[in-house]
Amino acid sequence: MPVNERGTLPTALFAGFAVSAVGGPLALATLYLPDAVGSRAISSMGLVALAGAALFAAPLLIWWRYSAQIASDGGLYTFVERAAGRRVALVQGWIWTLSYFLYLPFTVTYLVYDQLPQSFPGIVPHQRLLELALPIAIAGAVVAAERLVFVLVAAIAVVQVVLTLVFAWVLVRHAGVHPGAFRLHSNGPSVARGIGNVALLFTCASLPLFLGGEVSGGGRTVRRTILAAVVIAAALIVVVAVPMAALGDSQLAALA
Repeated sequence: MPVNERGTLPTALFAGFAVSAVGGPLALATLYLPDAVGSRAISSMGLVALAGAALFAAPLLIWWRYSAQIASDGGLYTFVERAAGRRVALVQGWIWTLSYFLYLPFTVTYLVYDQLPQSFPGIVPHQRLLELALPIAIAGAVVAAERLVFVLVAAIAVVQVVLTLVFAWVLVRHAGVHPGAFRLHSNGPSVARGIGNVALLFTCASLPLFLGGEVSGGGRTVRRTILAAVVIAAALIVVVAVPMAALGDSQLAALA
């Protein structure tokens, strides 16, 4: 699809999807950031988070260039077809389809058995039913009520941004602002490993690219929105990382 052709997905809904696709700011900041940084680099967490976001600029630039030429509803298949031809794109497409067919039930199982019981202990007797019903419900909702799904995802993205800011404020009240978070306190390899891990947290920011042909405004809107989503997510995890750097391993474990 030409980059100047207009799709039907409003920019606001696409932006909500893009912010959520990065991983969800609240999940990134509370669940994944401490593990990504590593216990040996916690005292330099602000530096690690900022440098990790900067490192991610390399793949982001590649995606930016691609989306200037391709704004298609063909998903990743279209990108691979342009780069390597139809046969390779078909192989990649089948691999991608199979991987997501496995990814959805795996993720639901993780949530049902490891995450949800911590907040909702009452679901334990119904875990097996939820494990089967949730993937079917999610797939059915996307197929039957696509616009409603995007509205819900956008609403969740707004809530996550607000809750992440609240979480950062609570951390600042508890631990204070830690200026040393942007200094190198630990050995270089630990910090370098943490920077690479933080950069990987943004990998799913590529997902909005595959909706290019659906978006009102085409490739230009896609590029601006993905950039804004990554900047928002990066800013939020850096804001959280600064007071987190003053916490010890036991306190971070208690937060998780």
